Amino acid sequence: MYRNGTTHAHYQNSSYVPYFLDEMENQTLRDLAVLKCGDASRIQCIFDFIFTDERIAEQTLNKDKEQQTALQEIGLQRS
Repeated sequence: MYRNGTTHAHYQNSSYVPYFLDEMENQTLRDLAVLKCGDASRIQCIFDFIFTDERIAEQTLNKDKEQQTALQEIGLQRS
């Protein structure tokens, strides 16, 4: 349900184009992202480094490390 006088059209951005990591062509930037994030398996960190900024990527990496620690503490491993 929309507010009075509004429709779906008021809440969409038809010019939005999503980013996809596999379409990233700058290999130098990708390599730097992998280096900063620790390894190529940290996809969320790499995505954030490439498409947002290093500060966001660092926060993502820290949260990922916290989650890994928590999983190890309770005896679970990420698959």
